Amino acid sequence: VATGQFWFDTASLPALVQEQGGVEDFPYPTVAVWLAEGIDRVGVDRLMWGTDQPGMLHHLNYPQMLRLAQLHTEHLSSEEREMVLGDTAKRVYFHEA
Repeated sequence: VATGQFWFDTASLPALVQEQGGVEDFPYPTVAVWLAEGIDRVGVDRLMWGTDQPGMLHHLNYPQMLRLAQLHTEHLSSEEREMVLGDTAKRVYFHEA
């Protein structure tokens, strides 16, 4: 995969799990698999955690969305976690360094 203009947005991962026949509830363990795949394919610096509000509210509530982000990024370093949870989005959308 050429990564020049490719970004991996995690917002819909819980819905994707269910659409692919998964019968999972919070905290959606398969999300960890897709997150690892995204990191392996495009790098942690091109991955953005999102909530896709309000579209995901029929899958989980907002406190669960926050907890999901915490759970599935706790294995990352502090710097990597900051990238995934906000710094990459700032760079992409607002051209902040």
